[in-house]
Amino acid sequence: MAIRPIHLAAYMLDPTTQGLELTQEEELQGMEFIYNLSHHLSLFNVMADLACYKAKENFWARPFLWSSLDSIEPIIWWKGICGSTELSKVAIRILSAPCTSAATERSFSIQGYIHNNKRNRLTTERAEKVHLL
Repeated sequence: MAIRPIHLAAYMLDPTTQGLELTQEEELQGMEFIYNLSHHLSLFNVMADLACYKAKENFWARPFLWSSLDSIEPIIWWKGICGSTELSKVAIRILSAPCTSAATERSFSIQGYIHNNKRNRLTTERAEKVHLL
């Protein structure tokens, strides 16, 4: 399987699962990814927030935070309910990352088909018409 550290971090930051089924090594990889991303974003309290999130302490000790998980998407939970924490900035960044680059690759493929050597004299207007076919 093509599981990368970002996938492990996303699984850890999904409040419905909190990475419960990860092995110790996978959990460490996910935490390292969160740590590196937080430093890239100049957020230096994220690991303390992550520890409290996993232990459900401090901010995350309140039961009402966890009661809404059945009706709210994880990204909305982080943006709306837990938006005041530094960990939320990292969680939003990770959970809103596109899953694949397939759409981008398709776009380049279509453009390559339309703008090739035989069609290099196409005007923008005609190229657009060909793309709509």
